[in-house]
Amino acid sequence: PKRVVSLRDYYLDMLEDHPFEISLSLALILFGISAFLSDLQAAPGSVQALPFYLALAYCILAVLGGASVLLGKIFRPKHEWAYGLESFGMYVSASAWGAYILGLLFSPITGKSTLSILALLALTSGCLLRARGIERRAKTILEILRQARQSQEASNE
Repeated sequence: PKRVVSLRDYYLDMLEDHPFEISLSLALILFGISAFLSDLQAAPGSVQALPFYLALAYCILAVLGGASVLLGKIFRPKHEWAYGLESFGMYVSASAWGAYILGLLFSPITGKSTLSILALLALTSGCLLRARGIERRAKTILEILRQARQSQEASNE
């Protein structure tokens, strides 16, 4: 017999299994929206020091990346394409964190912290590694589904 997991249990498991992805995605969304709505006044000084259009691009990347990751996770149980959306979101999130690193390195603010830059570099690398992991997992799951479909078709003949 098939074991069916309720969506509630699925989402609770997802929160426990991916707390960093989810919390960082929420942080990107909240940061990007608040900075955008405040005309960048809510953005850190390193982002405010960037040319306006570059800072705006960073905010858009932050929201797009975070939202894509969360939507990919939400739609995973029902849609195969959700893995691609989640992976895309991780790449965009990595771009946003990378842009923030550049903002720290090239802005005229004082008190730049090597630890902050290293932590952001770790976040960027983690996003890239996670994106690759999602792609591998999706490929494996889709292959299993394809083989199961072929077996079912063969047994129906």
